[in-house]
Amino acid sequence: MRKMDRLYATLALLAVGSGMCAMSTPAWAAKASTTTAADRQFVIDAALGDMAEVKLGRLADKHSHTPAVRAFAERMIHDHGQNLDKVKTLAKTLGVTLPKETSSELNGVAEQLEKLKGKAFDRAYLDSMIADHTKDVDDFRKETKEAHAPKVKAFARETLPVLEEHLRMAKSARGKV
Repeated sequence: MRKMDRLYATLALLAVGSGMCAMSTPAWAAKASTTTAADRQFVIDAALGDMAEVKLGRLADKHSHTPAVRAFAERMIHDHGQNLDKVKTLAKTLGVTLPKETSSELNGVAEQLEKLKGKAFDRAYLDSMIADHTKDVDDFRKETKEAHAPKVKAFARETLPVLEEHLRMAKSARGKV
């Protein structure tokens, strides 16, 4: 009887190892395996960036008294809010879990900005937007060339012109402060 148990166990292992088993890879694992770690991190970073732009845009909308800065902030809230919805959809299709909150680094920036008033606030906000969008444009441009997952590459390609426009807008608004 013991020999038969070992024989069945061996046959079961061989069936599993050779793929004869009816088990399949879970959908989330299959999705995750088609993207690289770099692609997954890009999606997470894009979501964090969108959350940051919306949060800081709301802060600027509340604290700024300069029409150009308020208009820019409203555009950030609108565009990055829409883009965050796209990132969430992309993350879901790729099986990427997104953070629910902004980073501690962003929270520090927001705290610093909240302490400022008037033109000092406007300059600091726009300077952070210029720096952030410069980095974002570089990151998205790189991802349009280096992403492995076609959906990530398409998302980067679709979003890049919007980020380039935001950078131009931030620089223009900065010139008015």
